[in-house]
Amino acid sequence: MIINALMVGLALAIAKFFQWWGTLGTERPLICVPIVGLLLGHPIEGIMMGAALELVFLGSIQMGGTVPQEYTVGGVFGAAFAIILDKPTAVAITLAIPLSMLGVFLYNLMKVYFTALVERFDRYLEEKDDKSFLRLWKVPGIVYVLYYFLMGFVGILAGTATIEKVVDVIPDSIMSSLNVAAGMLPALGFAMLLKALWKKKLALFFFAGFGLAVFFKLTLIGVAFFSICLAVYICITEISNKTPMAIAGNHMNNRDTEEDFFDE
Repeated sequence: MIINALMVGLALAIAKFFQWWGTLGTERPLICVPIVGLLLGHPIEGIMMGAALELVFLGSIQMGGTVPQEYTVGGVFGAAFAIILDKPTAVAITLAIPLSMLGVFLYNLMKVYFTALVERFDRYLEEKDDKSFLRLWKVPGIVYVLYYFLMGFVGILAGTATIEKVVDVIPDSIMSSLNVAAGMLPALGFAMLLKALWKKKLALFFFAGFGLAVFFKLTLIGVAFFSICLAVYICITEISNKTPMAIAGNHMNNRDTEEDFFDE
């Protein structure tokens, strides 16, 4: 169990390290859950659970300091517990939702520590102590990664036995209901994303994708393939329409507007 705990802690640390230092998207379940599966020796299960959990959290977007759901923590722990206990993807999804909310609480605890450092940063700036400022600047990044590593390690080491008991006492009828709910949650993720991105001029593409899936029996991969082709075509068309003369004309119009504003 210690090895499993180390692997899950390492997976969380990797996901958060590249989120902090490069914003590479490793915190999304589509990336971090396959890493968990690979480190636990179940890469195929990790990929399948990562895809399913990404659909669930598709509409959950972290903006600034606002974290509606800690989908990294929920996805990693949900998939890790399901893989370690040899449970299906539905169990991973069922565990990931409440664990993601617990992750928000733990994240806010860490923010209290980071906020407490602001006073020290201000003092170093006032004293013009560049060395101390730069040294302290590295601390949050190190603490951030170690915090999530310890969270993954302790969570698996101390929580696996409890989670196993909880899952084992769930009746078959309730487990079947959870399987149905797990199948519906990806639709909820799509709905949340659609609500954020919905525009009238995009409605045609939404119904076109729906039609491809229903009438032509295409899989999500097939619909995604045609969508990518269409998106690339639209981008190329818009770029080609923006000729150098048109760009120069827009620039001159902006300059005229600025001059008229200041002349008034």
